[in-house]
Amino acid sequence: MFASGKNRTNTANLHANFNIRAEGERLFLTRPDGVRIDDWPGIAIPRDYSHGRQPNGSANFVFFATPTPGLANTTTGLTAFAAAPQFSRTGGFHDTGFDLALSSPDTGAEIRFTLDGS
Repeated sequence: MFASGKNRTNTANLHANFNIRAEGERLFLTRPDGVRIDDWPGIAIPRDYSHGRQPNGSANFVFFATPTPGLANTTTGLTAFAAAPQFSRTGGFHDTGFDLALSSPDTGAEIRFTLDGS
């Protein structure tokens, strides 16, 4: 189900009539009598990723680079994302050259710098 705010119930992919904030919101799935069936922790999800249980029905939530609506969550799941690299100088326009150091707060992280975006 997509929390898209589009309220589509007559398609193969259901769309709820509400959106979820980018920083995440806790969600509860309840029966009509109010009994809670399931809940989602409500964490931020990066753009173009989905978040779900793997394996299906387990308590283990992971991120998916390839969402699989209506299918089992069998694609590779990611448990976390690396923090953004830290730059030793602020961005902007500079009149003179300077040395730039990139670092990461994540232990063991590998930073790759390219000139062609690869």
